[in-house]
This record gives sequence, C-alpha cells and structure tokens, in this order.
Amino acid sequence: MLYLLLGNDIPAKREFVNRLKRNLDTGLWGISFESYYGKDINSLHSLHSLVRGRSLTDKMGVVVWDIDSLKSNLRNDIRRLIDNYVLHKDDILFILEGLGRQDLFSAGLAQDYPNSVRIFGQIEQPVDLFKLCDLVIKGEFSSALRLFDSIDMDKFSFPQFLGAMRFKVEKTIGDERKKVALLRALVKVDIDSKLKKESHRLRFEELLLTFDKLLP
Repeated sequence: MLYLLLGNDIPAKREFVNRLKRNLDTGLWGISFESYYGKDINSLHSLHSLVRGRSLTDKMGVVVWDIDSLKSNLRNDIRRLIDNYVLHKDDILFILEGLGRQDLFSAGLAQDYPNSVRIFGQIEQPVDLFKLCDLVIKGEFSSALRLFDSIDMDKFSFPQFLGAMRFKVEKTIGDERKKVALLRALVKVDIDSKLKKESHRLRFEELLLTFDKLLP
C-alpha cells in the first residue's frame, strides 16, 4: 500500500502518519515502522531489505520524509521498488512525503501514482526565475516588477536569480561589449547585495535601472 503525502502542512502529515500507526497497531504482532529522510539515503539496499525480507508474521511500515531530497540516481530505483513490491503487498505500508511542487520529484510520483496522493495544506508553485530573467532581458521592466512582487520572498534566492541572469546574458546577448558590461553590472549587484543589508526589491530595482541604461 502506497501513500504520497504532499503539500506544505508538515504537522498535519505527521499526525496522519501517527494515526495510521495507531490504527494498524492492533494485531498480535503490531506493525513495525522505519523512518528515513530522503537526503540521508545513499542506497536503496536497506529499503529493499525491509520490504522484501520482513517477518511474515509482521506488518511493515516505511516512511521517507522529504522524498524530494532523494539523490537523483536513486529515483528510478524507488519507482521499481514501488512497482515490483509495494503495490502488490497489502501488508506493506510505504509512505513518501514531499512538497509536490511542479519542479520536484514528488510531483512526478504524484503523476505516476495519482490514487496514492493525499494533500495537506497547499502545493506551492516554483519561482520561475527564467521567466523573470526573460522579462528583464527584453526590457519589460514593469512586467518584471509585477512578477517579482508576486514571488514569495521566503523561497526566493537572490544569488540564484543572479546566476540565472548571467546564464541568460551569456546565451542571448550577441554584442560582446554589451555582454561584458551587463555581466560586470551583475557582479556589482552581487557584491553590493552581500555588503549592504537591503531588501531584495531594492536590489532588483537597482538592477533594472542598470539594465535600462545598458540595453538598447
């Protein structure tokens, strides 16, 4: 049996898992639960061993918190584990927890196993940094500001945005002199952002003013 717990309400997810434990812990032998965090799993050998080698008299529960942090080279393996064992065993409870955001691994799992999805809270949308960069490069500064203001700043990384901007400048600006000037401007904004304690929006406005002067 598979559960995919998605959304941003972590306490509600933990309560759901605890409720499952209480409901299932009624037999003579009870149910054995193992918990993992995705980022700590270096091999699926331990999960395979739990699922395939459990005691025949016992129910087994496995919880993987933050499945989105699972290493990319293990993601196909966990799908095979689900397809080959978990979905065919009623006495195995396999719980995977993630945010479910479109740019994350848990969203792909939700598409593959829609009947297993339980949503707690909200599924947030990713910050579209490249769309923001495109608006800046095109000189559509009013639209860029509106998009910027719609972004949740708790999930916005200004250094990551500057990195995306550098990538866009290098790929889209053909004039070498202009490209160098824009890249230097990005470096300056990056340095200023580390030295000055100013809001993300003020730094972004300064960047737009600089690009307005340098772009045609």
